[in-house]
Amino acid sequence: IELTPNNFSLDHFIPWSYLAHDGIWNIIPTTKSVNSSKGNWLPSFDKYFSPFTALQFEAINYHIKNRKVKFIEEYSLLFGSSKDKIERYSLNEFRVIIKKKMLPMFDTAKNMGFNYPYEFKK
Repeated sequence: IELTPNNFSLDHFIPWSYLAHDGIWNIIPTTKSVNSSKGNWLPSFDKYFSPFTALQFEAINYHIKNRKVKFIEEYSLLFGSSKDKIERYSLNEFRVIIKKKMLPMFDTAKNMGFNYPYEFKK
């Protein structure tokens, strides 16, 4: 699905109704139709976590290149790592660390009864 200015939306990987914040590390660009159909569902972790983290990693590297330090600060708080250390992570290292931080939140939301797994149907 191609994102355009007319169909662009930001979605929370773990629903906002569970985390109640807009931490950039939990935000993913998507279409308005995907966002509204997902609602408060938890996405299929097996299907969507890898592409989600790849896009997050790409965004971090973009902001590192453009010296936008504020963007990196949220990851620094989540990871408990310095900005300099985050700048050196490979995609695999980044994926392992963010999974270690997000999976417990994801599993708790699932255990609290959030619907799972959401998969977009065309």
